[in-house]
Amino acid sequence: MRKFFVRVVGLLSLFLVCSSLYQMGYAKYYMYRSEQSFEKQVKVKSVEVKKQEPVVKPAVKEEPLADKEVFLTFPKLKKTVSVVEGIDKKTLLKGVGHYPDTAKPNQYGMSILAGHNDTVFKNLDLLKLGDRVVVDEDNVSTTYYITGKKIVSKDYRLPITDQKKPVLVLITCYPMNMITPAPERLILTAEKSQGN
Repeated sequence: MRKFFVRVVGLLSLFLVCSSLYQMGYAKYYMYRSEQSFEKQVKVKSVEVKKQEPVVKPAVKEEPLADKEVFLTFPKLKKTVSVVEGIDKKTLLKGVGHYPDTAKPNQYGMSILAGHNDTVFKNLDLLKLGDRVVVDEDNVSTTYYITGKKIVSKDYRLPITDQKKPVLVLITCYPMNMITPAPERLILTAEKSQGN
């Protein structure tokens, strides 16, 4: 009887290990597919935006994000994270990824920023309308306030629209505590106050 019990426990342990490895592999594959989907979405939408009539914007000196130190601070979460250019898998390990072809933080237009829900954007779901997001760029701080919060399907296509003011769009996987690939996305928008 004891040998039978040991054999059953051994088989169960092997099953659990194999199941865990399968789930981790599937999660990695799903994250890769999600990143590719986001990249395609931004490329398609940015082409559509470029075909529209240009919006007259104040002259802003365009500088690559890589040449600047940019940080996001979430006072409510007591967290500061760095912003890096790009959304590929390797880049997202370094910080919050800025989608190429969207406005840089603090410039006129939509600045789309993505991050993992278990690292840089952990607890992002705790933010509510009116909570602050501070962009620190070259030692200059600009305060934004959360103006929108929604949960959408992972297949949702974010419309990239021309804006006459700087708008931050923060995207992460949802639910926040999922071990397996998340089926939804949390999207927060933030804008500067009129006096800022």
